[in-house]
Amino acid sequence: MYINTRQLLNWMVTVTSAIACLLLTLVPIPGMELFGIGPNWPLIWLVAWSLRRSLWEAIAAGSAIGLLLDSLTAPDPSHVFPYVGSAVLTVFLSQLVMKNIQEDFISVALIVFGMAIWVELFRALQFGGGNWQTLQTDLAEIWSDRQRIALSCALLSSLWAPVIYFPLSRWWKFQNSSERSFDN
Repeated sequence: MYINTRQLLNWMVTVTSAIACLLLTLVPIPGMELFGIGPNWPLIWLVAWSLRRSLWEAIAAGSAIGLLLDSLTAPDPSHVFPYVGSAVLTVFLSQLVMKNIQEDFISVALIVFGMAIWVELFRALQFGGGNWQTLQTDLAEIWSDRQRIALSCALLSSLWAPVIYFPLSRWWKFQNSSERSFDN
């Protein structure tokens, strides 16, 4: 299997950007937090990746990001399921909505906002433990605690989404166009 330098460089940029976003979750950056909650950098990267990828590529990226977050933080409850769900939802949103709407910062920020709420809601359900009888009573209590986290994270993530999305999107578009011109 032959891998040219463009493909190798593309994969290096992609992997490095994903790792940088994962490491940013560990670093509290002064002035970038709201109520002690920062942006969800891996989710921003995952949305940027999933917007122009196939369903299986998005699922693979969501699984990888979720597993890496589990290895960096507490693995219980797992990050894999909410991130895979976010990747799948992003692919479906991009196929349904983005065909009719131009892909811009506002639409990406709205998708990141929704996915951040989704991740925190899913994590709240995971904190409930899965027992349906206790989940009904505990869910309101858990969600009241997670609601502040979800809204703060969603707001900050959607505001910072263009910082991650724009350079990566431009890079991936450039790589796709150069591969097509290189193949012809």
